[in-house]
Formats: sequence, C-alpha cells, structure tokens
Amino acid sequence: MRFGNSPKRYLVFGFLVFAIACIGLGVRAISITPEKAVESYIMALNEKDYDKAYSYLDISNDKYINKRKFSEKLKHLEEHANIDNYGYFSKVAKPIKSLNVRQLNINSLKLIGNNIDLISVAALKEEYLYKCATDPHFKKDFWGIVNVILYRTDNTKFITTVAVKRNESILGMFFRPFLIIDPCVIKRINISVEKDTQVELDGVKLVNPEELGTDSWLYKAIYLVPGEYSVKLSNPNAEQWEKKIMVYSFPKLGSQYELRGRMIFKSKLTESIKLSEKENANNKKFGFINTNRCMLRKEPSFRGSLAEVVKRNNKVKIMAKKELSPEEKNRAILEKDKLKIMLNGEKQYTLVDGGPIDIIEEKDGQYKCEVIMQGRSNFFLAPVNEIHRLNQDVWYLLETEDGKHGWIISKYVTLQ
Repeated sequence: MRFGNSPKRYLVFGFLVFAIACIGLGVRAISITPEKAVESYIMALNEKDYDKAYSYLDISNDKYINKRKFSEKLKHLEEHANIDNYGYFSKVAKPIKSLNVRQLNINSLKLIGNNIDLISVAALKEEYLYKCATDPHFKKDFWGIVNVILYRTDNTKFITTVAVKRNESILGMFFRPFLIIDPCVIKRINISVEKDTQVELDGVKLVNPEELGTDSWLYKAIYLVPGEYSVKLSNPNAEQWEKKIMVYSFPKLGSQYELRGRMIFKSKLTESIKLSEKENANNKKFGFINTNRCMLRKEPSFRGSLAEVVKRNNKVKIMAKKELSPEEKNRAILEKDKLKIMLNGEKQYTLVDGGPIDIIEEKDGQYKCEVIMQGRSNFFLAPVNEIHRLNQDVWYLLETEDGKHGWIISKYVTLQ
C-alpha cells in the first residue's frame, strides 16, 4: 500500500523520527552513570563553566538563587578569595590531569579531623537528614554519596564529597538523569531574629517565618551560593539594622545565622530598670566586676546588644536578677579571661572571654566545645576546669557608679 502525499505518510514519518529520537535519548541516558554525572559536574567547576555546573545541581530556581545569580556569585568568588574560607573553589579550579570517583556508604563514614573532604561529608550528612525529614520522595530518589579525588598537574590532590540523586522529571530522565547535591556550593541557611522582624536579603524580603519560642522568629531553609549578602532588619519597636554578612563555603553545619540582639530596641532597658526599682527598692546588693573587660547588655540574653563595657574592680549595684533560659543553662563561658586553644585542630588561638560556648561532649577530663566566630562554627578541646558551665548562674541587672545600666552573667560579679 502506498501513502503518496497523504497525511498518513507524514504521520508515520513523524512517528518514526520521534521513536528514533526517544531511542537515542534513552541510549544516552543509560550511558550517563552517576559517576559520569559527578565527573561532568566537577569538570564544569574546574573549567569555570558555571552555567553547566548549575544544570547538574539539585536546586530549583527561586528569588534567592537561579542560574544568573549562581554564575555571578562564583565569578565574584574568583576575585575575592577571602570569602572562600577553606579554599574550596580555588582548589577545584586548579589544573587537573585526572580524577577518580567512587561511591561511599554514608552510614559508615567517621567524621574525624577538619580537612575539606571530612567537612564536606559532615555537611552532606546534615543535608541528607534534612532532606529525608522534609521531602517524602527523597529517600526513593537518593542514589548515594560519592567521593571525588582530583589529581592535579602539580602532583598534589584534592578530595571532596558530593551526593547524587535520580532526576525523576520527564525531561530530566533523558538529559540529566542524575543530579548533584553539593552543600559546599549551595548552602542552606537559617536566620533567627526577634519576633515581628522583617528580613531583607540582597533586597529580597524573606517570607513565612516560624515562631521560635515566644519572642523570636526563624526564617528557614534559604539556599544560597557562598558570597557576600546585604541584610536589613526592620522591626516597628527598634531602630533599623543593616549590614553585610558572609555565607562561607564551610560555615557551621546547619548554618544558623543568629541575628537576634543586633537591633537597638527603644525601651526594653529603660522598662527593666523602672521595674527593678519598683520591685527591689529595699533589696539592692553591691559587688565588684571580677573580669578584665565586662560587656553589659541591653537585655538579659547573649543575643542582647551591647550597652556598656565595664572594667575589672569597678563597683556596681545589683538592681535585679533574672533566671537564665533553659537553653542558656546548657551553655558555658571561659573560667578565666583568656584561654589558649588549638582552633579546629589546625592553629593556635587565644580565645577571649565574653561570648557563649556550647559543650558538645565530655571525655577524658576535657570538653569538646563549639564557639561561633564571624558566622562560622569553630571547635576546640579544653580542660574541664577551664570552662565554666552556666547551670547555676543568673542574669544581674547592674548600675555602675557613673549611672550606666546593663545585664551581665552573675559569674562576672563578686558580691560585697
């Protein structure tokens, strides 16, 4: 039977072309293994083809991140190496002669040390648990963890770790059957602020905050490329606060950006003083500051903004006291003014007292501690007798001899 120029002829021809194309795409998709997808992604970063690297990542376009912003931020990193705090991008971009990709078992990995490979594994485990808890399809789509070793032309090597998941979208199964999860390149951060505070990130308003306790909001799961971002905080009861923050390639696991206590609220300290004068008129005590440089805060909280700095031996009047929150009672401070530590197991550092410390574990007479500095999580070991737990302390509202006021942990005051 002949079709001639009938519509059936074109229909059959079109169907054959479509079938051949589908077969070709199917063969291509089968040939793309998870390991090859990782190789292509790493090579795109190495060659600074950021648009191509973006196409391999497991992210969706939104107002915080898209292909244009991704490329802009990574090009900015090339010019500002200080943002790349562990040298991740500069090391990936060095000339390579070969690379090796192998699958790992995420449950058997031991996170010991501070090199890039282990930090990227730790970040991946944290991101894996988050995605399992928030995405009902993630476990089904998850393929595995992949270790990448780049052998460079200068005879050195660089190791990093990424995760791979299956792309279940119809087009994705043909063109990008596997997607990469790389939390060193796309960071998930949370931002905590006082209640009723609006946050703008690079001019984009964050939405849908969750209540954190009775007086705070938490903006969760904001995915960003490492780099510099302008942040503006607005609250009807406080002065507007605006500053730059850095999103590093390796910040704290969980990436919590604590912005509470940055704004100056209009009346909280004054109200505290008036209330204390009324309730404690006949019950005031005196004492002396027992540390070199004591920071008084506008509110009874480590998040409270700075009110005054008072030096050792200054006489103070205790106007009122307040119990620490359950969270604060689980924290600690230095026992003395200073402590020499090995920061992140890499370099010696003198830690100055003043900020809170989180105790992770106690072992063999030492605490493993975590402290946040410049938005980054840092770890160190310290003898138990060098760290002061806050479970027995309270907040004191003080008045100095020259009439200044502020809140301080009771450990810093020796009663008269």
